[in-house]
Amino acid sequence: MQRLAEALAKNPNLEVIDVNDNNIGKGDAASSFAKTIASLSKLRIVNLGDCMMDAKSAAKVIHALSNHSTLEELNLNFCEIDDATVELLVEAVVKKSPNLRLLEINGNELHTKGLNAVKRALAALGKEKALGSLSDNEGSDSDDDGEDSEDSDEKDLTDAVKNLKI
Repeated sequence: MQRLAEALAKNPNLEVIDVNDNNIGKGDAASSFAKTIASLSKLRIVNLGDCMMDAKSAAKVIHALSNHSTLEELNLNFCEIDDATVELLVEAVVKKSPNLRLLEINGNELHTKGLNAVKRALAALGKEKALGSLSDNEGSDSDDDGEDSEDSDEKDLTDAVKNLKI
């Protein structure tokens, strides 16, 4: 993967990097991809979903994207991103990407705080619909009343069924 990153860097007009479901992982390969991404100023689409990165590697990529105002789509699904990393994503990428139309961050370690930060930033830009599915988010929180979200969802569903008039 490191050699692929180095080869991609030699094409300054590259607009799309899609290496979904490859092992970028941690360390040298992630650093190489971050360096490559930083050097490619015309990137519109970056798909690094399911690339076995951790939050630290994802943060390197996010920093590399901070000057890419041309970014339209970013996929960082299943990259072990946590709330601190997603807040970096909001500041370094979301707020600086006026053309962003799709942000995929599903399957990460996000909690309500991180998710709300992303949603607020997108809403401020009028881009609420840019956020992809979060159905496989692995973070967990408790609601204010102490119930887990899943329990609360089940209760809401039970109440809705009771109120059905059939």
